[in-house]
Amino acid sequence: MSIVLVRLITGDEIMGSVENFNDEQITITNPLIVDEAVNSDGYSSTVLRSYVPFNESSEVNISKNHIINWHNLHPTVIKYYELSLLFSKNHEESMMAMIESTNEIMLSSLKNDSYPETIGYIHTGTTALN
Repeated sequence: MSIVLVRLITGDEIMGSVENFNDEQITITNPLIVDEAVNSDGYSSTVLRSYVPFNESSEVNISKNHIINWHNLHPTVIKYYELSLLFSKNHEESMMAMIESTNEIMLSSLKNDSYPETIGYIHTGTTALN
């Protein structure tokens, strides 16, 4: 398991741990996409953010036809990846809690709404709310 940078034909660059590869695809665990952030003064910096936020799995499979190249990373960049991954996971947990709270507010509002024809279209799992 090594942390690599994968460059895709879309231009995206993804960092992550290669778990498996075969003739058709590679499997990357905990993928983070390389992005650029620009502050209000116009200075830019490289940031890593979740490649597939809110995904139940920490793995993605990428077709080898979509890969231009991949290579191992410098130890300093690996440390940056590891810290960014921890930050990303903490941020995602906070976001999930906010989404859960928002879902509850919306469901409560819809249940108390005077538009019953709308409520029939809202589902939680497989159970209608009406």
